[in-house]
Amino acid sequence: MKNLLIIISAVLFLTSCEKEIEYKDFDFKNFLVLNSILQEDSLMWCSVSSSKSIIEEDKELDIVNAKVLVYKDDNLIDELKHRNKGRYFTENNIKVEQGGKYKISVSVEGFKDVEANTEIPEKPQFNINYFKKEKNKYNVGITINDKKGHNYYRLKTYILKDGVRFYLKVKTTDPIFHDNKTYVENENSLNNTKNNFQIFNDDLFDGENYELKFSLEYGNWTFNNPTLNVELFAISKELYLYYKTIEAYKEKGDNGDDPFSEPIKIFSNVKNGAGILGCSSLSVKSTKIN
Repeated sequence: MKNLLIIISAVLFLTSCEKEIEYKDFDFKNFLVLNSILQEDSLMWCSVSSSKSIIEEDKELDIVNAKVLVYKDDNLIDELKHRNKGRYFTENNIKVEQGGKYKISVSVEGFKDVEANTEIPEKPQFNINYFKKEKNKYNVGITINDKKGHNYYRLKTYILKDGVRFYLKVKTTDPIFHDNKTYVENENSLNNTKNNFQIFNDDLFDGENYELKFSLEYGNWTFNNPTLNVELFAISKELYLYYKTIEAYKEKGDNGDDPFSEPIKIFSNVKNGAGILGCSSLSVKSTKIN
């Protein structure tokens, strides 16, 4: 058998990239790639594309003629329509609702039908309980009011100045940022990876209030009485695993091929295809910086 590389398009939180997956069988059929990250109280959308082999350089990845159906709690609620470059949106102003169980199914002539499911989590509860400005950085502490059960989070911060957001990278030695042990295939290959997506779970504080301390370096930026905004997302487990495996995949690529390392398999919850259907709910807290 000849080895063949299939290139598929993957959406990384409103940005896109390409990855290569190696297949051992030359006799293959291209498959659909479904991507969507739904956010509570936002409009329904998704992107649909196709895998392709490296010998199909002139073939478009974007699928513009898909039938995209959206179900909520097993009831058909909408059919998304193509707008541009393989992106499909609601024309009925259907918004994502907290607690809803959603399924997106996609059918395209010549491909196997694909579908994926996700459940919108409740908004996370937290407060800013500590803030101190130092030279070129802010020290921040937040308390997360975690609910019992498996919960997954993403943390983002930004300075708001004149309507423009300046995002700051979170730096912390807190173990919840570095010792997440949620099971995923080839778990050992995910240990000690970077956490550029700033995700974590509640394995160490399930059902408790937890204080997370971190710093934000702003370098030589000059702000006059700006506002610091802390965004805490409750994210679905599938989105957490997707981000975690993407991080490991990118890090392995940055370090070059290691013949002794386990291959990184990008997590996907799309049946008969590839990609991700994930979701999040957002809570924001702000503090004025003097």
